[in-house]
Amino acid sequence: MTQLGFTLSALIGGLLIVTGIIKLREPRGQFAESIGAFRVLPASFVHPVAAVLPPLEVGIGVCLVAGVVGPWAFVSAGLIAIYTASVVSVMVRGISTECGCFGSVLKSQASGIVVTRNLAFLVALVPSLIFPTVLIPHAWVGVVIMLIGTVVGIARLVGPRHRRLPDAMEESSRLRTG
Repeated sequence: MTQLGFTLSALIGGLLIVTGIIKLREPRGQFAESIGAFRVLPASFVHPVAAVLPPLEVGIGVCLVAGVVGPWAFVSAGLIAIYTASVVSVMVRGISTECGCFGSVLKSQASGIVVTRNLAFLVALVPSLIFPTVLIPHAWVGVVIMLIGTVVGIARLVGPRHRRLPDAMEESSRLRTG
């Protein structure tokens, strides 16, 4: 059972890594717009959450894939539960918005399909919640990974907002010719 639990949690970890990287590669404002559309956070929290959440998703995913001792399966289950509750919230309030789960790579409406998918992810984490597999028995490794994620998130929050590459290239071209 522990091998199954580790395999399933590693798959969820890989998914968190991919979704976090997708969000990191996109303009920060785009993910903030997606979060803001849910209308579950005060406006002053939207940009900080949009800056910090993607690197933390990557960090949690790395901990799951690497089998780092710690609460990472619980943390990922908590994140997925919060995401799912947010989707249910917009559905109940009649707000039509994209879920933002996979950035602009795979757009999908916040719907029952997203809720069902997220519930399947939660079920996939159950074996690792009950029978955790530890490949790296040093809790400090997970703490360091999360600290790095936090620092990256804070740097994204206070640093300059990046533009999409085509916009930056167009501006660079205009400056050289103008």
